[in-house]
Amino acid sequence: MFNTKQFLVVILALLAFVGTCQAATLAFLSLTVPNTVTSGQTFSASAKMLDSSGNTMAASGSVVLSWEGSGTLGGSTVASFSNGVAAFSVSITVSAATSGMLKATYTSGGSTYSQSLSVDVQIGSNNPSGDYTSAWGLTLSGVPFLQTIQISFDDSFLFIESFNKVTSVSDLEKRI
Repeated sequence: MFNTKQFLVVILALLAFVGTCQAATLAFLSLTVPNTVTSGQTFSASAKMLDSSGNTMAASGSVVLSWEGSGTLGGSTVASFSNGVAAFSVSITVSAATSGMLKATYTSGGSTYSQSLSVDVQIGSNNPSGDYTSAWGLTLSGVPFLQTIQISFDDSFLFIESFNKVTSVSDLEKRI
């Protein structure tokens, strides 16, 4: 083992080595997006560089936003840092409710930083392509029979909004 003199020499050598090392700053890209968005509607997202203490760091250059999932990412998908924050105004358009990953990527000084967050994309309740109305009539034993069914599709669920049945001529006259 070491004697006291050898131990002190090793400690002094380590201190001299540590004194010549530069402190490394750890940094990471932080993305902020809504958990849930509506297909085709614009929403805001932002990205910023944070140090290991969670403080916003000065950064220059651009951040690229991409969508990893079905559908299309639209709007401004490239944003420059301003006061440490890159701000986006984008939309995701899908044909059916889905989930995917929104990814921000930033490259600086040969290093690439990225973060991906899960986003649920829902179809809005006022989506005209999701509404269907059907009306048909027939005669049963000489009595007119009219039935109207209105169906809407919202977030992959089927709703029957109205159901009207006419069982007699007088009932039909009251409804007209």
